[in-house]
Parts: sequence; structure tokens; C-alpha cells
Amino acid sequence: MECQTCSKVLQSANALHEHIGFFQSQIQYHMRELLKCLAHASLQSSDSGGDIDIDNGRDSSSDNDLEEEGDDENEEDEDGGDDLRCPQQGCKQKEEFVIEKELNRHFATHIPCYEFCQPCNRVFHRASTYLHHKCKKGKSGQKGQRILSEDVQRRRKALRAKVERELRTARGSKRPHGSVVNQNHRHKRRRTEADDIALDPVKNPNDRTGSCGLTLGLRHRDVLR
Repeated sequence: MECQTCSKVLQSANALHEHIGFFQSQIQYHMRELLKCLAHASLQSSDSGGDIDIDNGRDSSSDNDLEEEGDDENEEDEDGGDDLRCPQQGCKQKEEFVIEKELNRHFATHIPCYEFCQPCNRVFHRASTYLHHKCKKGKSGQKGQRILSEDVQRRRKALRAKVERELRTARGSKRPHGSVVNQNHRHKRRRTEADDIALDPVKNPNDRTGSCGLTLGLRHRDVLR
């Protein structure tokens, strides 16, 4: 598929959607920056003129800004029997996660992004903080639940897809080497056990030639002596 604006060729409709969404978020951010510059150029001091809270790069599930997981997510709390350690090279998290969702959420801390929350003027540089950001200035529905705009839902969905895709790629790059080693080890063990059984008449009662052949060989050697 091809972007009608810049003629960039993309592999899928989702990739095209992410491509367009990125520039839409860029428009919002740069408009805010432009307003800040204009305010300073005209020597106007206005507290509401556009202070922007930039993401400090830290991600903590205890922050009040983090939204509970589950908004527009269809995640399963099950580990598929795979290695649930973070595949990111240099990651300080060495312990294995209990479920797949925990690994997915953690891996989002390694994914850079450039997102902007318009109501609270906050810029996000990491997927983890943007995906779980709960805007205090956004619209609220029944029971105080935050209402996400269609654009925010679309951006979060695209970013989650990116995190999952990057995680699969990172895990896949490590899996082949370990799989080959394990398979070779298992095959080598099977061959060793099979050889032991074949050479040991006690373990292989169906072998009618092993013990007889050994006896005949000894008798033949005694005759030659």
C-alpha cells in the first residue's frame, strides 16, 4: 500500500494507519509548540498558554496517571509455556514474568513513541506511559470512568500492535539458537541410549547375534593359541 501524501510504500493497511496517525500526532504537538513560541515572542505571560509536561521516561504502575489495564485490550492471562523473560538486550529485568500480559506490559517500556495528550498537554516518549495514561482533564462518563476519544483509541491500538510485533520479533531472534541446541542435545541423548541398548545383550533381549558373536570370537582366539 502507498501513502497518497508522501508516496511511501507500506506493507499493510495497519502500517499505513500507523504512518498516518504518527503525522496526526505530530500536528497536535507542533501546534502546541507554535503557540508557546508565539506567546513568548509577544512577551505575554499566560499560565494557560501551553506548559507541556514531558514524559520523564520512567514508568511506574503506582503512578496516578496510569490507567488500569484493559481499556480496549483483549489480553489473555495465560502463559503459553514460552520463555517469559524479557528478550530486550541489556534489560535489567532478569526475572521471568508469571503471565504473558506482564511481559507485554514490561516490554512496552522499551518501545519508543512520540505521542501527545491534548487535554493535559503531556508528551510521551515511551509506549508504556502513553498506553496507560489516565488524563485528569479528559472527559468522564458514568462512575467517573474516563472517555477516550476515537483518535486516542486508534493511536493506542496501533501502539499496542507495534509493541506486540516488536516483542514477537525480539523473542523470535533468540528462540532459534536455543531450540537448535536443545534439539541436538535431545537427539544426542537418544542416540547414546540406543547405542547402549544395542551393545548390551542384557538390555536388548531381541539381539540374537551379540552374545553369540562374542562367544564365538573368544573360542576362535583360544584355538589360534
